[in-house]
Amino acid sequence: MAEQASSRRRWLADSPLGIPAYRQLYTGAVTTSMAYTMQSAMAGWLMAGLSGSALLVGLVQAASTLPFLLFGLVSGSLSDVFDRRYILVFTHLMMGLATAAVGLMAQHGSLQPWSLVACTLLCGLGYTFYQPAQQASINGLVPRPLLPKAVALGSVAFNAARSVGPALAGLIAATLGEGLAVMAAALFFLPMLPAALRALPPQPPAYSTGRETLWAGIRSGMRFAGHARVLRAALIVNFAFCFCAAALWAMFPLVAQQRLGLAADGYGFLYSTFGLGAVASALWLPRFLRQGPGAGRIVRGSLWFWSAASLTVGLSRWVPQAVVGTFLAGMAWVGVLAGLSTVAQSIAPAWVRARAVANNQISVQAGLALGSLFWGAVVNVSGLQQVLIASAVLLAVFAVLARRLPVRLGTDEDVTADDYMVRQLDTMDGQGGDVPSRPAAMEMPDGRYRVSVGYRVRAGQEAAFQRAMQGIRESRLRNGASRWQLRQMPAAQRAGGTQDVQGTVGVQRALDIPEAGSVKGSVQGRVSGTGGESVWEEVFLLPSAAEWQRFPERMTQADRMVFEGVLAVLAPASGGTDGQPEAGTPPRETL
Repeated sequence: MAEQASSRRRWLADSPLGIPAYRQLYTGAVTTSMAYTMQSAMAGWLMAGLSGSALLVGLVQAASTLPFLLFGLVSGSLSDVFDRRYILVFTHLMMGLATAAVGLMAQHGSLQPWSLVACTLLCGLGYTFYQPAQQASINGLVPRPLLPKAVALGSVAFNAARSVGPALAGLIAATLGEGLAVMAAALFFLPMLPAALRALPPQPPAYSTGRETLWAGIRSGMRFAGHARVLRAALIVNFAFCFCAAALWAMFPLVAQQRLGLAADGYGFLYSTFGLGAVASALWLPRFLRQGPGAGRIVRGSLWFWSAASLTVGLSRWVPQAVVGTFLAGMAWVGVLAGLSTVAQSIAPAWVRARAVANNQISVQAGLALGSLFWGAVVNVSGLQQVLIASAVLLAVFAVLARRLPVRLGTDEDVTADDYMVRQLDTMDGQGGDVPSRPAAMEMPDGRYRVSVGYRVRAGQEAAFQRAMQGIRESRLRNGASRWQLRQMPAAQRAGGTQDVQGTVGVQRALDIPEAGSVKGSVQGRVSGTGGESVWEEVFLLPSAAEWQRFPERMTQADRMVFEGVLAVLAPASGGTDGQPEAGTPPRETL
């Protein structure tokens, strides 16, 4: 007994479940997943019974995902800006009431296709705001080394619920009626209410300047997603996978009814095999999710798994064959979605984490929603088997193309704040030839801020400098800049010694960034240029004074490492080489 207790303690020490706050939130997430999968499975089944139209079956599945397209950015920004405890409470009340309404209407025989779609939309809306808040909260409850295990446990919870929930809903529907099955699903939303209030601490503002506005948070989240290379790759893979996977995911009720001739309990069983495959995948997934490219290999392999699974189901008219196909599909589903969810959570700094999670979910739900509508329409004109085969082939083609996308887990440097820019602002006076010069921020008449930084580049290092500055460009745009440009001083002006870093030769495309004379309060740093050295100016715009104040606080150690790569090709401030890094040091690959 003592040995068993000791073994249990060791297991808990290596597991996020050993943390009480995480365990409470996890318990609530398990019941929420049970409720949502029961509701989703029954919504598709009810619509298949109300109308045999594949388009309407696809529509009710799309209804649960469409809110992510409309409000996904808002949900992520809201979860980064406001207290997540109250978001979790409100969303669960919404989902519980919408699900209970469907159950009551089904029980009294008054349920119609469009009322089912409307309630499914409300439930999907609640889930849209729930997921970013819940997933972003995990990072604050568990140490970073345990994050892959925590995400995998979340997949276990959801997919165990996917396995048990539909089967339970089908059993209740077969014995007590479809309405009571849906009302039972509504009850499973309730345990999250006390869990959210007890497990999560109050959420402080992300910045010393106070909370962002909702609209500012949406814009900065979009900029981060657009310029974080790894996150952007994850979003592309998620969308493409889910668009193709929607052919099997949305048409699952028709596969059960039309191809296999199953009743409600058989449909629940077939649905459960998908969940069992997902659980099996989630149990071994953490040991392969390591720092570096391991996540990319898992995701690409899972794309091939799903393609094979879709072909297996598409060619089957025998229930055991379909069971094998759905089990493989469940394994592939977790391999792709849990792998990319871990990527999104691990690559994003704290200030934008919920928005990164939301963008990840938007790509998933957008793919499922658009894919459900597309494949549902195609089924009506070509047939179910042809659609499943076509989607499998399309996904296999994408799996080949996805090999070049930079999908990897984030590192500590990617998310750890760094005060490099704060120190740069505090210690450089911008007038003494510092390399680079102190950033000079100037307010424009429209309220935007124009920021300029001067660089003096060693002779013969111009091409290396421009390559290294591309990493700076990504860093600036990722952290809030709306425009970026690099300019070189004309040779005729450089020959005269110390010059304003106000170049007229653009090496990037013209972005209509104003010169210093057109802005208010212009104070320009000066950088010396002598001999064969060249002088350059980096210019970027920030949307507002608040964004300029927050900009230095968003810098991470990864951003600093990019700057160190640029310093390697700069001329020393003193005119010699003392204290400068060796030339040729490559900049670190940025997010």
